[in-house]
Amino acid sequence: MRRRFGIAFPGAVALGLAVLLAAAARPQPVPRWWDIEVRLTAKGRYSLTEGGTAYAGDYLFREAWWGSMEKDEDDYRLFHARREILDWKFQEKAEARGAATTLTEKDCPAGPSFRINYVLKDAGLIRFFIVVDEFPVPRNPARARFDLLLPRSKTDGPDAGALPYDGNVTRGSNDIAVEEKAIRKGPTERVFLWEWKAYQPGPVPESGVVLFNSHQAEIRITVTPRFESQARG
Repeated sequence: MRRRFGIAFPGAVALGLAVLLAAAARPQPVPRWWDIEVRLTAKGRYSLTEGGTAYAGDYLFREAWWGSMEKDEDDYRLFHARREILDWKFQEKAEARGAATTLTEKDCPAGPSFRINYVLKDAGLIRFFIVVDEFPVPRNPARARFDLLLPRSKTDGPDAGALPYDGNVTRGSNDIAVEEKAIRKGPTERVFLWEWKAYQPGPVPESGVVLFNSHQAEIRITVTPRFESQARG
C-alpha cells in the first residue's frame, strides 16, 4: 500500500487550535516591578585659549547605575539604588610661553557623575531622562571657567543653559527609550550611541573666549521584569 503524506487530520487540527486559543485567552502575568541597570561610557575633549594660555583636555569615564521602577497608575515611578564609578581618566594641559602644566585624574579624583531624573510613559515607549552633571574646566588656574556640557538624553522641553544640547548631536541619537510591550514580556536591553560637538560661550560673552567641546557617548540600558513569585534582592 502506498503511503500518503501531508494528510490533515481534523481532530488533531481542532485540538491544536483549541490549545492555541486557550493560551491566547489566558491572562499574561503583570510584573510587580522592573529592575534597571544603566551603563554609561563617555569619551571627549575640549580646548580654549585665554590670555595667551592654551588649554586642552581629554577625558574618559564609565559609570553604572542600578535602580527599579514600578507602575504608578498610567505611568511609572523610578527608584534609585546605587551608582558606581567604573573608570575615570583625565588629562589637561595648559601651555604658555613654551612652558606646560599637566593635570590628571589624580588632581580631580571625583570626576563627573550621572543620574536618572525620571522616567515617562510616552505613546507605547518608556523614556529615560538621564543627565551627566556639568564639570568645571579648565582645572588649571584660569580667569574664564566653563561648565563643560556632558552627555544627556533628549528632552522635549527647552535645554537648560545658553547652549542647546539636542541640536548639537551630530551623529546617532540621544533619545533614550524602550518599548513598553517589550519590558512586560522579559528582560530587554537597548544600546544608544551618539556624538556631540559645539562651541560653548564663555561666562563673560563679551570677552570673546569660547570653549570647543566634543564627546561620544554610549548608554546601555537593561530592564528586567520581576513577578509576584520573585522577592526583591
